[in-house]
Amino acid sequence: MKKLKYLKIWNGNFSVNTKYLSNELALLEWHECPLNSLPSGFESDKLVELKMNSSCIKQLWTGEKRWSRLTFIDMSDSQYLIKTPDFTEVPNLEILVLQGCARLVEVHPTIGGLRNLILLNMRNCKSVESLPPFKSLKSLKTLTLSACSRLKKFPEVEGNMKCLLRVYLDETAIEELPTSIQHLTSLTLLSLRDCKNFLSLPNTIQYLTSLKSLILAGCSKFDEIPENLNCVECLEELDISGTAIRESPSVVGMLNLKYLSFRGCQDLPSNSWHSLFNCWWCSKSYVPTSLLLLTSISSLTSLTELDLSYCNLIDGAIPQDFGHLISLRKLNLSGNNFVRLPESICQLSNLESLNLSNCRRLQLLPELPLSVRHVNAEDCISLMCFQDEFKLWTSAVSGMTTVNSHSSSNNPEYYTSAPRRISRTYTSGGFGMTTFSILSEDQEWKPCVDSWLPTQVFQRDLLDCRSYSMSSVCAQIEIPEWFSNIVTGDSIAIPIPPNLKDNKKWMGVAAVFLVKGRPSVSNSESDTEASDYLYRFTLGTHEFRLEPYLLDWKESCTYVRSSSDDFLCFFYESHMRFPKTLNESSSMWALLEAINPCMEVQKCGIRLVYKQDIAGFIQTFMLCFGGGQHEMNLQEVDKATFESGWFNLDNKYIFRW
Repeated sequence: MKKLKYLKIWNGNFSVNTKYLSNELALLEWHECPLNSLPSGFESDKLVELKMNSSCIKQLWTGEKRWSRLTFIDMSDSQYLIKTPDFTEVPNLEILVLQGCARLVEVHPTIGGLRNLILLNMRNCKSVESLPPFKSLKSLKTLTLSACSRLKKFPEVEGNMKCLLRVYLDETAIEELPTSIQHLTSLTLLSLRDCKNFLSLPNTIQYLTSLKSLILAGCSKFDEIPENLNCVECLEELDISGTAIRESPSVVGMLNLKYLSFRGCQDLPSNSWHSLFNCWWCSKSYVPTSLLLLTSISSLTSLTELDLSYCNLIDGAIPQDFGHLISLRKLNLSGNNFVRLPESICQLSNLESLNLSNCRRLQLLPELPLSVRHVNAEDCISLMCFQDEFKLWTSAVSGMTTVNSHSSSNNPEYYTSAPRRISRTYTSGGFGMTTFSILSEDQEWKPCVDSWLPTQVFQRDLLDCRSYSMSSVCAQIEIPEWFSNIVTGDSIAIPIPPNLKDNKKWMGVAAVFLVKGRPSVSNSESDTEASDYLYRFTLGTHEFRLEPYLLDWKESCTYVRSSSDDFLCFFYESHMRFPKTLNESSSMWALLEAINPCMEVQKCGIRLVYKQDIAGFIQTFMLCFGGGQHEMNLQEVDKATFESGWFNLDNKYIFRW
């Protein structure tokens, strides 16, 4: 086989040592290769990819190999690899994967001179203690050194590395970063999660002008953020949860920050919020909140998610001008020690989720903004309002808000297998289906048998759906007439208007498929993909196709009667998923592939959804659930009644408005 060009060996069992490989090979992929090294006579100048994962290789080659075409090396999980080879004559290497090479000790200095290297993955190389300087890795985009538990120093950056975008140093023994990281001017993500020995950031951090995400969570010895970090104007995510930080004045200057987490920064002084945003220590003296915090709070107007959970916050720790965080959508205050929340929370006009779980001293909830959709108050054992209840109310802004204040200590029988006794269900795309499940006495989640809900709830959810995609399965024997384009078979195509992507009234595309038959799912562990999935849905045009959507049958069967052999697969794709090239297309097609031979797609329908189609879309989507175990009924109510109404659990499995 002297002219062999491609060789792939998986699960091969060789009793003799291989001494010859074709020098015409362009691809060599040998899973669990038993050799200690490649044959000495193997010098293929045509080799492009070398994949030897889980091999017994100790060293790939000795000396220099002139493999000028080699671009890809994967030695992942090769437990016997102890050193990397000389890369001098491998100038075009683009990807080097050494992940899981637990005995790797020696890394050849020439690795720092691979000018065309794009990805270097050394995750979980537990024996590596040092790396050579990075002299000319000018093409490197991703560097992964996570779980290199003996690595104490980040290599010096001596050359141009302006392409580097992501650096992962999680769970290493690194204590500090060199000042030479200032050369990483294109870096967007720096992760040092759970680096227990990490002490400080260099002052040159200010030169990382493209940095968007800085992850320091779990760095338990890290106690100070450099003041000049606020010079990094692009910074959007800062996670310092579980660190030793007790004050962070520089945070107030991070004007574009969107995510901020102080989770688990415990043992803060009594005015702990002051310590996070104040410019000096005030553990003993009294400092008026409004005087110190008004400016600092108002500067964080881009913040959308804030995590202050388990920070030992008490009354007065959260300032009254908290409402200046006008972009805030998610707020986590769980595990703190305050008795009341500031009234200014009602000014957070975009707040959607409020987590107060395990705030065991909390007695009262303030008036909440109408935008709030979820309040988790589980195990707030001192709460006087909503005590040990599951409540829902509606508003024109949020559609519906849920407050869950059940206590696990009061309801131990409901908490052995799931955290909530009552749950509002969402699809994978995030679309609020407003279906409810209750944890029964036999520890199984069961859908409510009946729900009476205002139409306004679904109108609000549908407007939210402009940003999401969704799917549903229901037992029905006909495609709803709302789908004006219906054909026989498993695919359909329709013309689309020009410049559809730019039409601000266009919401997305709805598609439906009538399927006959049911997949036969066995209980054996050797089930194939055909048994695991109900369908594969694909939507596209001549210019592109979207990523196919797979739905697990085990998840979908909850909504389909077990006796039914006919059901509808309903899909909605948001306009946001479509690329700009949609404007170049004149038609659109949808396809449902029944992976299991027991199922046959009989008909399909499709429709472009615009704002004016809201009412019809709601009715059609409700039809998908009308024939299942969970009945939902819409009713028109006036605005005043709608905004003051409550939902209650009627009987055992019935929700009524």
